[in-house]
Amino acid sequence: MKRNAFTLIELIFVVVIVSILAFVALGRFGTTGELQQATDQLIRHLRYTQHLAMMDDHFDPGDGQWYKRGWQLMIHTNGYDDLTGFGYSIYQDRNGNRAMETTEFAVDPMDQNLWMSVGLPGWALTPTNEDRLNPQLSLAQSFNIINISRTGMGTSTRISFDSLGKPYTTYIAANAIPLVNANPIAQRTWLMAPAQITLTHADGTCARIQIEPVTGYVHQVAAPNPCP
Repeated sequence: MKRNAFTLIELIFVVVIVSILAFVALGRFGTTGELQQATDQLIRHLRYTQHLAMMDDHFDPGDGQWYKRGWQLMIHTNGYDDLTGFGYSIYQDRNGNRAMETTEFAVDPMDQNLWMSVGLPGWALTPTNEDRLNPQLSLAQSFNIINISRTGMGTSTRISFDSLGKPYTTYIAANAIPLVNANPIAQRTWLMAPAQITLTHADGTCARIQIEPVTGYVHQVAAPNPCP
């Protein structure tokens, strides 16, 4: 006899399997609530930075410093005014001076009135410009994140991508090969091993994001909980 629907037993079986998979995933990453929301957001925005770099190619064979003008995500420990604490910004260093300027920020794809930045202390912003800072990118304020640590990026707080999505930093890193014979602060270094960003929540739990070399694939991996 031909059936056009699932039986009740089959539906219950599917629900049980999905529940088990959800439980295993939660146990693997050990993150819930605010910490997971912050992790998911940062993963999305790292991928968005990679997307911008791939869509906006700045490669110039006649300019050995072309990579300075690429799109990058910068992690910082302070924001502007009330957006203090750990957060990040996405910007394009158009003049290659490594300083964030209001004309260089990416625009929030979900709200064109907001920049993808929490700003920096000491900025002389007009009230209109101040309204464009994005409180969602202040992980401390929005998600109670009390620390952001990095491994595999050397001393760099920035992660950039080239036009093929390949990740690099612009400081000398222990796991990367210097490509430009210049001042170390301006050197580009490819990621030669996975880089990790670890978020610590106020409750003592952690979540970890990994950026793969070559492909630039960004994803969540298991983190020790409670944090060491």
